[in-house]
Order: sequence, then structure tokens, then C-alpha cells
Amino acid sequence: MTPPRAFISYTRDTDQHCAAVRRFAALLRENGVDVELDQGAGEYAWALKNLTEADFVIVVASEGYRRLGDGADLGDQAEASALRDLLQGDRPPKLLPAILPGRKIGDLPAFLHGHSADQFLVPALTADGVDHLLRHLTRQSLAVSWRSELLPQGYQPQRPLVEVHLVPAARHGVPEFERTCDELATLGRADGLFSPTQSLSVGSSEDAAWAFSTDSRAEDCGLAVVRDGQRTCWFPLPGAVLDQEGLARQVAVRLRTLLAISLPGSGHLAPGIGLDPVTATTGIAEASAHHATFSLTSPGRIRIGPEEAFAPEELHRGAGAIAEELVARLAAPLER
Repeated sequence: MTPPRAFISYTRDTDQHCAAVRRFAALLRENGVDVELDQGAGEYAWALKNLTEADFVIVVASEGYRRLGDGADLGDQAEASALRDLLQGDRPPKLLPAILPGRKIGDLPAFLHGHSADQFLVPALTADGVDHLLRHLTRQSLAVSWRSELLPQGYQPQRPLVEVHLVPAARHGVPEFERTCDELATLGRADGLFSPTQSLSVGSSEDAAWAFSTDSRAEDCGLAVVRDGQRTCWFPLPGAVLDQEGLARQVAVRLRTLLAISLPGSGHLAPGIGLDPVTATTGIAEASAHHATFSLTSPGRIRIGPEEAFAPEELHRGAGAIAEELVARLAAPLER
């Protein structure tokens, strides 16, 4: 497998900052990333070639880079302009701002704030410190406890279920599962996942806590929390065909439901999605100008593991766009 190519763009603020960038680049190389370091002003043609050919461009936050990107310095602004162009043309963003120890989000240019790009905090120049970024660069999925692995044996859904997961990038234990069970039931009713009168199974094991529907007259749906901090919910696929636009709206709502679960030490969370079981379709709708439809003819299940982690506030703010991406990946194996 070809290693991902990353071009690191940075300014030479101080000798200490340059040493930190070199250490950062070495850590990425040691973990399988083909890294090229920016050679500085006067090498614009070379830099532009690397900017356009690299799989990822990592921008290292610093005061000098902020001044350059915001136009306060006369330095190599042509390169900063090329970086802005990259943000307009790539989805997911090819530009990855990295915040090394001792730096802050405010050390990034304004065009890298907010929705324009994800920001990767590197808390330490160690293998663990770059793990979050490495998972993004190498497209590694975090381990997921899927719905079928969480619940007591014998839980058989009546129709295909969509399951949505938020997996912590750094795992932590969840104490007091009994209290968590009650919160899941209350939150599920308040957010409309469960009806006010729907009968629920509320319980826990050594590894998970859950609340799910046991009413045969109602839809299969549920919420669960895993002891390592994973949050999970599931609900029926509406209809016999997958409507990407409609499902994305539901997934966005459920991402916010999962975020509302109060767990200690919640850091970055990575979303994943699944469809289980995938059964034969009972009808195929025609594709429209507004959404695509898919025949559910593949056997078994579809599972899209989480790759990119977000801060909770980023997830809440960008739930709609993140849900659209998840549903597009879920639908890809079903497209005719």
C-alpha cells in the first residue's frame, strides 16, 4: 500500500519552533507517512508542486504563519493564497492545520478557523500525541462496538436498522452505569427517539449500558454507552429504499442526541455508521433530482468505521455536513 504523502507548510519563527516541526515530521515518517518539509521563501515553484501533488498539506500554527496568512507580513503570500485555493477545491479538506505543544488555535490564519478546515491538536511530540492526526492521514478506523455486540442475545430487529456511533479518539472509562441507563431512557424520550409511552428495556452489563424499545407495536430504536466512552444509537431505515437526503437529516439529529449524553472527560469523538441487516427490497423508487435511491439487495450488513475525530462543539456545529458524508459512505455499496 502506497504511504500517504504529506507536505508540511510552516514559518521559521524561532530555532525552537523549527526543531519542534522537524521532530513532528520525524514522528509522522516513523509511522508510515511520506513527509516533505517546506523549504521556505524563494522556493515557490517547488512548494506549489508539492502543495498540489501531496495527499495532505499540514499547516503548522505559529504567530509567524498567522501574520503571513492574514496579510500582516509581506513574506511568501503567494503560498498562503495557494493554500486558500486548496480549501475551495477539496472535500474532505486536504488542508490539515496542526497545533503543536505551546501553540494555540489563535496562531492560525483567519481563513483556517471555523468551518473552513479541521484543526488537529498535537498535545505532545510523541507517538500518542500524533495518533489522532495519523489516523486521519492513514484512513485508519477506530475500533467500534457495534449494536449487535452490545445488547443481550435474542434482540432481533424487525427491519433494517441504521446505527450511528461516536467513538472517543482517546478511550476513558464510564463509571456509574446504573445512572447512565436512566439518563439514556430520559434523553431518548426527550429527543423523540422513544415515544412518551413506549416500553423500554433499560439495563447494563460489565461493558455497556442501554435503553431500547421492547414494544412490538413500535419501531426498534435504542441508545447505548460503552464503558470506554463510545455512544451509540439506532433507529429503523425509513422505507425500503435509502433516501440520502432524508436519512442525513435524521442522522444529524441523532448525532446531537449522542452529544447530549453527559459523560466525563469527553474529548474528540469520531462518527461511524452502519446498516444491519441489509435485506431484499420490497420496492425500488425512481431516482429524483433531489435524492438518489438504492436497492437493498446485498446480504448481511454494512459498517463504516469512524476515521476522523472532532471536538464536541465541532460535531454539534457541523452535524448536518458530517451526517451527509456518513450517509453518502453508507449508500455507496448499495448504489446501482
